[in-house]
Amino acid sequence: MGTEVDKYTKEYVRDWLRKTLLNRRIKPDSESLRVLREQTGWTPGPEQIRPSKEAIQRKLLDMNRLQCEYETIGDAVLHELFKKRTVTNALDRKIAIGGDGEGLLVKNRYPYQVDDGITHYIMWYPYRTKRKADKVISQEILSRLGNDHEFVWYENPKLTIPNVYHVQVFSRKLL
Repeated sequence: MGTEVDKYTKEYVRDWLRKTLLNRRIKPDSESLRVLREQTGWTPGPEQIRPSKEAIQRKLLDMNRLQCEYETIGDAVLHELFKKRTVTNALDRKIAIGGDGEGLLVKNRYPYQVDDGITHYIMWYPYRTKRKADKVISQEILSRLGNDHEFVWYENPKLTIPNVYHVQVFSRKLL
């Protein structure tokens, strides 16, 4: 009997967490991240929301390369991820044309230092500013990950690429 109650309690708590804390936007401040990690046991804590030194080096090299080829890093994202057409400016740098389309969920090339079993994605949108409600963004992320995953997401307060709307997504497969 005790194991039946334990099983029910664990399932109830897991369902409650998913409905109230997970599969939605979260606050990216240190205290909120710390509290959420304590409650879930897996979401990134404040000490985990930075890339490794190696990832930072790769990012810097990539950014330098892209800055030579594109007007902005945002133009590179729009062209390379969304296949937007480009024109060339007077400095022989590419500028992406167009700004509509569906969002793309992509594994982060420079992932933060999260626990094993957690995947760090970026949900990219082919436009410059937020156009969708948080609930819609959450639904789009879930539809791309599938119902066998749980996740949290936030807008990074320190945007490296401010001219293309994107959010940080952390996900794990349901246990």
